[in-house]
Amino acid sequence: MSTTSTPLVAPKIAHPVFLGFLWSGTGVSLSFVIFRLIVKIRSYRKIYSDDYLVITAWILLLGSAVLWQFMSPNLYDLFAVTSGQKPLTPDFITKNADLLRSITPFSLLFYSCLWTIKLSFLLFFRRLGFNVRGQKIWWWCVLIITILSWMVTVADHDYKCSLRPLIWIWRNCQSPSAIRFTNNTYYANCAVDVVTDCLIISIPVRMLWNVRLPIRQKLLLMTIFSLTVIVMIVSIIRVADVGSSTQQPDISWVYFWSNIEMSTAIVIACISSFRQVFVNAHNRRRQDR
Repeated sequence: MSTTSTPLVAPKIAHPVFLGFLWSGTGVSLSFVIFRLIVKIRSYRKIYSDDYLVITAWILLLGSAVLWQFMSPNLYDLFAVTSGQKPLTPDFITKNADLLRSITPFSLLFYSCLWTIKLSFLLFFRRLGFNVRGQKIWWWCVLIITILSWMVTVADHDYKCSLRPLIWIWRNCQSPSAIRFTNNTYYANCAVDVVTDCLIISIPVRMLWNVRLPIRQKLLLMTIFSLTVIVMIVSIIRVADVGSSTQQPDISWVYFWSNIEMSTAIVIACISSFRQVFVNAHNRRRQDR
């Protein structure tokens, strides 16, 4: 995402709201991660690989929160200066350069966090076991697609418009073609994000379809696993403001929803992992009878 010296779209998200949701999401997701670990330790006396991936995802989210705690003032100063609400100060160029350099690490944190959650789901489903060979083959296909898609989201980031000298960025990254490339990248990565989530959801759906369970219990478990749809919705909302192919979107909106998507993904991953605990409790009640 290129941040230029030209007037930007006015921010839809106020600075206090941006930071408030940023740290609220980080705190709420942490409480779910802690609860997940407590439940796993009490139920299984151990923590699995998918749990470690969720912990890793939360650390990446924390890194993003710390990054925006320091960089968000620069972002909103940029809005104020380019719109004429604040005068141009001597440190504006330095702040703008720092903001631009922070975009690349944030993008890496953002996509790595989301894809770490995707991998945690895949490992969780693998641990549940596969009844037929076709399910195992499909799991490997989804795993390979997920890893390759992460590589795509990292590779298509416009590193030049974030890491090169500020003068070069001002000259080359505010053209219609550069803005179009950035906006198209948002759309493409959103599509990849949603498609991989759909593929991951297909794994438990295929498993449950072939398992002998009461239809009511099947629907309940499918509903729990399908909570990933909430993450898909947030991902689509995130790019909803990327409308014109030649005008920069409201970047406060994009980054605001990016942080919400990360925290939501972690919460959903924790909720979905409780499905096995539910099944264990159900089996114990049947044995007691």
